[in-house]
Amino acid sequence: MRRRTAGRGRRRARYPDYSLPGRPAGGFEAARRLAAEGTAGGQAVLAANDMLAIGALSGFREAGLSVPGDVSVTGVDDIPLASDVTPRLTTVALPLAQCGAEAIRFAMEKSDVPRRLILEGRLTVRDSTRRRA
Repeated sequence: MRRRTAGRGRRRARYPDYSLPGRPAGGFEAARRLAAEGTAGGQAVLAANDMLAIGALSGFREAGLSVPGDVSVTGVDDIPLASDVTPRLTTVALPLAQCGAEAIRFAMEKSDVPRRLILEGRLTVRDSTRRRA
């Protein structure tokens, strides 16, 4: 397990990096390892995609942790399955098709001026997260 640093400023929080393949089995194994090591006061997991998050739901359940009672889980992608699992997965939908179209447009334009594209995601709060005190 590697450790990564998050945040800015002098004091930085350290959190474990459970980088595993982007499939449910990867999220399952990462969640089981995290549960076995203890969440060390952590209250939430943000998975790189919904498939990893769905695997994490199962991994935490097998480890005896309640989602969202003990730990909240959020994914990214808002795949259709996210609303069919138990608990229903909180997720962030990203406008990937729009991003791809804009990237192609940028590539086709002849310009030496650096450009920036800012697209807004949409958070869909479902049952896998809860408010924390």
